[in-house]
Amino acid sequence: MGVYKNMKVRDLAFALGKDVDHVFECLLFIDTNDRNVDNEESQLSLEVAKEVCKKSGVRAMTIAQPSVQKELDGM
Repeated sequence: MGVYKNMKVRDLAFALGKDVDHVFECLLFIDTNDRNVDNEESQLSLEVAKEVCKKSGVRAMTIAQPSVQKELDGM
């Protein structure tokens, strides 16, 4: 599964195929400095996103952050 720097909680949950509550539960078990993660628009560091994937049983792979322009061109 692809993760990238400053990935939002909502995006990580969507990529995992889980709900946002699953990501928040995983964050309870991870020693993180991202204590300001309180809603689905909060951004996660790359290391924390990888740890959430590991707790979810998925192998994480670092990818480039998708650009908004590419998504608009695809429509």
